[in-house]
Amino acid sequence: MVKLSPIALIASPLLAVVLLAACTSDGDEDLTPVVIPSGVTTVGIDADPTSNTPTSLGDIDVCVSVATGQSFDIDVFVTDIHDLFGWDANFVYDGSVVHVLGSDAQLFQASNPGSQVVNFSADPLPDTDGSYTLGVGEMAEASADSGSGVLVRLTLEAASAGTSRVSLAGLKLRTMQGDYIDDADGDQFFDSTTSEAEIRVDEPCPSVGASQPDDRDYASSGFLPLFLLSPFDDAT
Repeated sequence: MVKLSPIALIASPLLAVVLLAACTSDGDEDLTPVVIPSGVTTVGIDADPTSNTPTSLGDIDVCVSVATGQSFDIDVFVTDIHDLFGWDANFVYDGSVVHVLGSDAQLFQASNPGSQVVNFSADPLPDTDGSYTLGVGEMAEASADSGSGVLVRLTLEAASAGTSRVSLAGLKLRTMQGDYIDDADGDQFFDSTTSEAEIRVDEPCPSVGASQPDDRDYASSGFLPLFLLSPFDDAT
């Protein structure tokens, strides 16, 4: 039997609390992913970025299985953002299971001609303490970014067997004018949808069923399940 536990997503007031169902246990049953509606600004983690480009996203994977000692990439992605100029957050992980080896921010924000993107992520590497500071800014004027893509690609190393939840904390997104994007309560923090992922070292991820059309009215119900996101293309 598959046991489900909620991975918290932080949602806009319109969508209320959002839950992401993730398999945590011992069966062979499939989970059927549902699709997040387009037009919702979302920042999250893609555990397997193979099909991503800087300005387009493939399926968003919430779990990846790797072997001890293996280095691998995961993406921090954004969908349907408008006028992004800079952002920062803490990447939170289990330092006994994975370590951070590096970060590449020359992706979505660097795609505009004339962009001068600076990666301010300055924690000593490898980072092993469970929290890695992310910060990216655009130095060129009039080069704000809109659309969907990869904010930063993190290179991680599998340190030992186990499961690490990976998430973003303290996320702030800013426009060129210094306004905070989707800050509903004035505390500077992003209040729209965010998503987490899992890294499993020396153990398999749960199986996931095929993507299904989803026509339920989540805005009315106040809940928006999410397992995989459908592809998003750049809307600039």
